[in-house]
Amino acid sequence: MIVAKLLVAFCLFLNGCFGSVEFYPYGPSHGDEYAPINDDGSSPEIPISTLFPFFNHQHEHLIVNTNGVISFLRTVSTYTPNPFPLDGDRRLVAIFWADVDTRKGGTVWYRESTNQTMLEMASQEVRNYFPSFFRFQATWVFIATWDNVAFYGCYPCEKRNTFQEILITNGQYSFTIFNYKNITWTTGTASGGNSSTGLGGTPAQVGFNAGDGKVFYAVNASRTPAILGINHMSNINIPGKFAFRIDSAEISNGGCNTHGTLTIAPRYGPMLGGQYFVVGGPCMNSDDIIYIHYSPLVTSFPCQRMSNYSALCITPVFNTTVNPALFNNPVKRHNPAEWYGGRQYTISWDPLAFELKDSDKERGFKILPWEKSILHENVDRNLAQFTLNLGSDGYMAAIRVTSAIETDLSIPERGIWTDIFAVVPSHQETKRFCYNWIRQERGLPLVTYDDLPPCPCTLQQALMDTARYQPDPDCNNLMDNKDPDLNCLYRASARHCIRLSQPGFLGQDNVCCYGNTGSLLDSRVEEGGTLQRYHYLGGDDVIPYVTNFYYDVLPFLHCCRYFGHVTDLGHRGVTLFSECQTYAKFRHVSSCYNYVPPRPAGANGDPHMRTVDGMEYNFNGIGEFFFIVSHNASFQSQVRFEQAKDSQGRFVSASVCTAFVAEMSNTSDRVEVRLNSIRVADVIINAQTQDFSDVAWLRYRGVSVLNLPKPTGNSTGRDILVMFADLGVTFRILATKDVLNVMPIIANDQLKGTLTGLLGDFDGNPGNDLLLPDGTSLQSNATEETIFRTFNTAWRIKEVGSMFTYPVGKSYQDYNGHAQSNFHPVFATSIINSATVEAISLCGNNTNCLFDFHVTGSRAIAMATLDFTVDLKDAEDASIPVPTCPILSSTDHGVWVSNNTLENATARFRCNMGYRENSTCRPTTCKNGRWENYQPCTCKEIPTVPPPPSTHTTPTGRTPPPATPRDDSLLLRSISDKLQLMWITVGTGVFVVVIIALITALVLCSKFRSRRQYSDCDKHTLSSSARSSEYRHNMSRGFPMSHDSAYTQSSRVLSDHSANSRRSLPRYNVYDNTAYGSSEEVTRITGPPPGDFRRHDVLF
Repeated sequence: MIVAKLLVAFCLFLNGCFGSVEFYPYGPSHGDEYAPINDDGSSPEIPISTLFPFFNHQHEHLIVNTNGVISFLRTVSTYTPNPFPLDGDRRLVAIFWADVDTRKGGTVWYRESTNQTMLEMASQEVRNYFPSFFRFQATWVFIATWDNVAFYGCYPCEKRNTFQEILITNGQYSFTIFNYKNITWTTGTASGGNSSTGLGGTPAQVGFNAGDGKVFYAVNASRTPAILGINHMSNINIPGKFAFRIDSAEISNGGCNTHGTLTIAPRYGPMLGGQYFVVGGPCMNSDDIIYIHYSPLVTSFPCQRMSNYSALCITPVFNTTVNPALFNNPVKRHNPAEWYGGRQYTISWDPLAFELKDSDKERGFKILPWEKSILHENVDRNLAQFTLNLGSDGYMAAIRVTSAIETDLSIPERGIWTDIFAVVPSHQETKRFCYNWIRQERGLPLVTYDDLPPCPCTLQQALMDTARYQPDPDCNNLMDNKDPDLNCLYRASARHCIRLSQPGFLGQDNVCCYGNTGSLLDSRVEEGGTLQRYHYLGGDDVIPYVTNFYYDVLPFLHCCRYFGHVTDLGHRGVTLFSECQTYAKFRHVSSCYNYVPPRPAGANGDPHMRTVDGMEYNFNGIGEFFFIVSHNASFQSQVRFEQAKDSQGRFVSASVCTAFVAEMSNTSDRVEVRLNSIRVADVIINAQTQDFSDVAWLRYRGVSVLNLPKPTGNSTGRDILVMFADLGVTFRILATKDVLNVMPIIANDQLKGTLTGLLGDFDGNPGNDLLLPDGTSLQSNATEETIFRTFNTAWRIKEVGSMFTYPVGKSYQDYNGHAQSNFHPVFATSIINSATVEAISLCGNNTNCLFDFHVTGSRAIAMATLDFTVDLKDAEDASIPVPTCPILSSTDHGVWVSNNTLENATARFRCNMGYRENSTCRPTTCKNGRWENYQPCTCKEIPTVPPPPSTHTTPTGRTPPPATPRDDSLLLRSISDKLQLMWITVGTGVFVVVIIALITALVLCSKFRSRRQYSDCDKHTLSSSARSSEYRHNMSRGFPMSHDSAYTQSSRVLSDHSANSRRSLPRYNVYDNTAYGSSEEVTRITGPPPGDFRRHDVLF
């Protein structure tokens, strides 16, 4: 298979060209060296100070050849350019491959450089010609110049050529620039050229060759007379200039075109908006007006043309980009634990952030109304730090730093954000929020464990169960994209938390948190996890993250953390007030009762297999095979094994996994993970390579991919989770530069007995796991050679059934041809007792590690096997069910306290502050799934003199005026598009914007399908207030819609709340088809709700 790419590139002067060629400085005054004066010679092999990526290989040296070529593996002395593709390791860049003879005149100069001026010049060219790399920063350049060179056999040698090649890299991506000045000859006389003109014969060749005899890229004028006009051609519309990306298996053109696809970078940004991104692809003239449309918004927004190749656009606030929990916030809050309203706090940011660069005035359309006031101005952006006065109005906020440009708010402003955080209000406001929330919860469906899986019982199980749960982005010890000061900010007792991978019943979530001992935390007495009304991923009419934060996180903070003081009675966290226990009754403490762990399996090293049922065997085949397949093929996964290489790059009689692919037919995207010599591994979705440089977590149709930090002790590895949450299956892939080791995690019991492939049938019987496609199986004691010869044919995929994409120059036959089918491996039985001292020192008594080191000679492969074996053993241990007891229910003003609910755990009853036990309560112990000698306990109030009312003072010591009462009782069942913003103008370059009380979500009764609560919810909704009926009457007479409006599928929400108002969020009264909002002040209750507001039917 020969893969050719021919470039047709021509640019007519005065017609669509964007500039002229500018050479990089060269010559002895700039530190250049020169190649020996010769014919068909070259420079010495030049060690370079960085690895240079080219055609998916890293190179640590290069050669400058006299005949217009830079090569990487060997010299090129051929004077007549052979047509591409070429084999024999002739991996090269040919800027003008022809018969140059510097004995007749001219010099070949070269140098590598890390000079800052050169690096910035190169970086700017890459950013300009490749808009998707608008943040690219070069770390190394190499400049080679063929200056005024003559050709072989010339007479009188007056024809001379001058051209220059620039190699550019940042260590991961690489580019080259071709600059042509004078091109007057194309051919030496030994290639059939004329000695006077240098024309005729076999002219010069321009392009790239991979050296494998298959893959190449050539300018289509190569080896034709037209190559004489190369200094008038271009692929970036600058005559005599070309730009290419050359690190990957396929060479990419720079510049723009009239037929290419649109490019966008970065591909992801925060849903709060303000993201600076660059659009490229089509050529953009100076008089073009550029608009962009964001789905699902109906409005198009203007963008700013940056150059002929790109335009700058800014994202608005919407809920389809990266969830705030998954985005690494570039604005840092200092000491973020508790930010009190009305006090001063410091933020800091990167002053060089692209979002803060100057720009022209912007125009566009209003999307969301907000309240704003300028608090400060004339603060130097370059200080990268600012102390602000945090407003006291509102419960949650985010701070934006943005460029100090004038704007009419008609398009989204660009900027960078802090995290979304809770504003700590006065104690009076905390009580009001908590009591309102309790009152509101009474009218909503219960948050229950119905159809939600229980929590894993231990941290070890939580780390393993990635099939049902994912790390909580706000509190975990795995992901490194989180500011350490923000990690577990609102779950102070937790070391690690997990939450459901996708919304559960009615869009609910289950958050499970684990303390330093690895036990599941009880949120009644420690800050751990609970059930959640809303999943942080959002859903239909539910805004991601913000809704969960407002309805689930803030109630905990206001009813527990902020409501009263915590007192130590020999145990942690029994609160002074009972409101926290009430919160726990509405949100249910996390429980692991009846938890069933998933089953792990594995394939690693020179493939050592462990089936889902636990059988171990070695499979040494080469090719592409079925890995795990459901009986009806609704789900398939496949693996590719290739012949391994030793540490010197020589092939050995062993095989390793190099690629993995999986898909749920018609319900998910196809995910492929493939080794990459530069980036370790690539994640490929539907044949498109994904970029994880800006975000660690990406969700696709029916599947999510999480790129975890590098494994401990492995500076180059990657840990990738491919999660099919609907199926209940996750694949953990540990990648090194030599091998992919794959660990499936299966949590779906409905798959039992329905699987086939290399990892067995998951029926609980390991004895029949050497399964064949016809339903029969090999004996469990079959020899390695029998397994190899049988499985090598039985489970090999057919070309028509392959789900893999193939690298440039490769096809199915390259991995499943005659050579692969007839490969003969080394079997473990043939090397018993042959371990060397070095192997034992590395592997200890790990037989898989010892085997892999023996057959591959690679310490890296053996070490990866050892690490994987330890991880798989941990997963096996975690898959063993742990005996547990149910959580003991609380009573009024009392709670059972225990470190965990595992076997032999002891629970003790404690009363809240101000209460004591009615009678002595004996401890109870968990035995065989039951609490031994358990008896109900109650508390009674201790008569006390009530303390004087507390006050909240401002930093100046003055007591603030009483806050205007608020009643947000209907807020939880409505939409509020109202945003209250305070922005701060910051001098030569920034605004700081604080969003107070962000978007809340639509919570309509029709969205709650609870069988017990539906009718009550409907009745409650239809009986709102007298004011509502007045609005309905006005609307029936044609009441006009204000500019503050929002639509949903089932309702319309209107608000007469002025965008300039400083009042609280509007109230919304929700009806079947139309909802009306009012913002008038009403009488509000700040005390506890009357009557018994606690649910005694909730057991937890």
